Amino acid sequence: MADTISAVAPLVAGFLAVIGLVAAKENKTSEFRQKWIDELRNDVSDFLSNLAYSRIHHDNETGKLANAARCKIKLRLNLEEEPSKVLHDASLRLIQLAMNSRTDEAAVKAGYEDLLDKTAVVLKNEWKRVKRGELRYRLSLWFALVMLSVSAISVVWRYIAK
Repeated sequence: MADTISAVAPLVAGFLAVIGLVAAKENKTSEFRQKWIDELRNDVSDFLSNLAYSRIHHDNETGKLANAARCKIKLRLNLEEEPSKVLHDASLRLIQLAMNSRTDEAAVKAGYEDLLDKTAVVLKNEWKRVKRGELRYRLSLWFALVMLSVSAISVVWRYIAK
């Protein structure tokens, strides 16, 4: 019995150490994702507010700030993912609408709402990722649980067999 415990103990300790490392990395990744979510919100807010001010007051400096915020938004997005691509396209359409002085205000307002809706989809998807966790973390957790169970069963089995 002592031989079995001394053989299994390092395995269990090793698995727990790996799980600890994976969990620490997962926490850091989640922190980065949460920061990304907050910064995307701020960039979209800056884009919309500067664009609106620029349109109303015909202020080129604020227009430049709006364009800088739009560029930050683009750089944050993964344009390989459909929701991000849709958000980027909505930002391009909106800037074209807002910068055209002949565009009806209702169309510009609809563009603002469309951009907010597209942003909400991207943020929701990212938040789901944060809550669900990274795939590597989930796989490691399941693997550790399976190995821990197998170890426990083998200890019990050896104890019963004697």
